[in-house]
Amino acid sequence: MGLHGDGGAPAARAGLRRSGGLRGSVAVFAAVAAVFTVTLPRSLPGGDSGELITAAHELGVAHPPGYPLFTLVASLAITLFPFGSVAYRVNLLCGLFGAVAASLLFFTVFR
Repeated sequence: MGLHGDGGAPAARAGLRRSGGLRGSVAVFAAVAAVFTVTLPRSLPGGDSGELITAAHELGVAHPPGYPLFTLVASLAITLFPFGSVAYRVNLLCGLFGAVAASLLFFTVFR
């Protein structure tokens, strides 16, 4: 019996809440990834994107501060994704990172 005479139900509810948060975060990831993938630019978007994509493709250094982690991960994405242009591959990576961020935000708020 639980502390308040409810038969231990809070522990059961906590387990359901954790699994619901995980299922919800997976659903948020899938939804955001789908929207990002459908609306992804197939070529270079505006701003510094062209310079950063070129730096990732050539493994060079973009303007200061250079974003070395982004350059290395984008270079890995260019190698791993076998389809589309180089710009599309890096944009896809950024969309997946956005979906992961939305999923983690949902999971954090749900908890």
